[in-house]
Amino acid sequence: TMFFKSLTSRSADVVAIAKEGLRRVIQQQSLSKELLQSSLRPILVNLAHYKNLTMPLLVGLERLLELLSNWFNPTLGEKLLEHLRRWLEPDNKALAAAGPAGGQQAR
Repeated sequence: TMFFKSLTSRSADVVAIAKEGLRRVIQQQSLSKELLQSSLRPILVNLAHYKNLTMPLLVGLERLLELLSNWFNPTLGEKLLEHLRRWLEPDNKALAAAGPAGGQQAR
């Protein structure tokens, strides 16, 4: 589970170690479906809605897909593309740039 969470780290060193560790685990033993699902759940739950997308999450997902592409079904890719299209809409980019309160300043 730590390998999966570390793939979304902002530290390049942590990501490199996690990616290599996960790659070795995958090569040396087969991951059970249950272990894989429970390990990925914290990351994949953020993909449920496009407003949850962040650059660190997307980069972490990219790293995960590089290592585990054969474990994901095409529906995940379709849903991710749909979310990315909505996330890139001009209104959403303006809200994301404005901050968590949707551009409203705290009083």
